Amino acid sequence: MAFEEEIKLDYFGCGMMCSMKERYERQQEELSYLIERKDRETRMRDAIIKEKDNEIMAIKAIQDNLETIKIIKKDLISIFEDLLNDIHPFYNFLSKKARSIEEITAIIVCKEEDIYDIWFIIDGSNFLLESKISEIFCDLVKKFSVLLFDILIIPKKKVNLENLGEKGFKAIYKKN
Repeated sequence: MAFEEEIKLDYFGCGMMCSMKERYERQQEELSYLIERKDRETRMRDAIIKEKDNEIMAIKAIQDNLETIKIIKKDLISIFEDLLNDIHPFYNFLSKKARSIEEITAIIVCKEEDIYDIWFIIDGSNFLLESKISEIFCDLVKKFSVLLFDILIIPKKKVNLENLGEKGFKAIYKKN
């Protein structure tokens, strides 16, 4: 009988071991399931965060575009106002450039058909001055390439600025 009791104990002990092993395996499966579920949740959360970041970047890009549009709108309104007042944008361009060259005393413009005649009235005459005016003209043609220009450099003593207005010429720059 001692042998039978020993078998029962071993069987009982094995049963307990098997039960513990099964419980351990179930816990492992549950933990694996929980880890997998948390991984899915984390991936989903990361995807949502990435999507929100993309949305924020898109909103910032739209805001930047709106700022650019506002600047362009302001520039266009200014250009249209100038055109309505018969001030072409290249007038300001030439005036700004002329201020940097002391020998230019005036710039006169007249539009005949599709060509703008531009007269640079200068005080004195030399190759360096004419080269500077040529650079201005090249910059003008590059910046306003859709327009046609004709240029003339005239010494101040050969032009009477008072009578030009009645012939359709407009002084866009006069040195003080």
